[in-house]
Amino acid sequence: HRDSGAVVRCGCNASRARPFAIHWDNNDLYWDQDPSEQGFYTCPTSNCVSSGSGSITGITDFTTDTDNIYFSTMSSINLVPKPGTGLPTQLKNGSTNVIGIAVDTTSIYWIDIEGGGNGTLYSCTIASCASTLVPLVAIIHDPGGLVVSSDSIYYTSQSDGKVFRLAK
Repeated sequence: HRDSGAVVRCGCNASRARPFAIHWDNNDLYWDQDPSEQGFYTCPTSNCVSSGSGSITGITDFTTDTDNIYFSTMSSINLVPKPGTGLPTQLKNGSTNVIGIAVDTTSIYWIDIEGGGNGTLYSCTIASCASTLVPLVAIIHDPGGLVVSSDSIYYTSQSDGKVFRLAK
């Protein structure tokens, strides 16, 4: 869980302040970093000279697909087209404390800690997230990571020390 930060896309030879979460999309690396350099940055993996937008703040987690960067703030689910220099689109607002986000070809998944350290796993379709909200798992004790595959959703419960699988 990060209080705020930015997402950066660069080659392995790039140096940025305080990298944290990292994702790879088969072409480029993305990671979030120190809140003092907020926004999305991009560069080719072969010769990384970062450029990008510093206008997105408060990122708590992010993931990518072929065309977009999906990111969460404490209260919303958003997307911005790659490489992250455009204006973000808010897909869902009104969450309490989003700590994890994942995406597949049709849906977005996230964990919202709604108080007391427990979280709820939610999903919505990318095309109509505000109107298709589905709670998938009601109580996750002290949630941590989240990832999706073609047939499953995986999430962790830190206090239980377990990794759970939920079939799609």
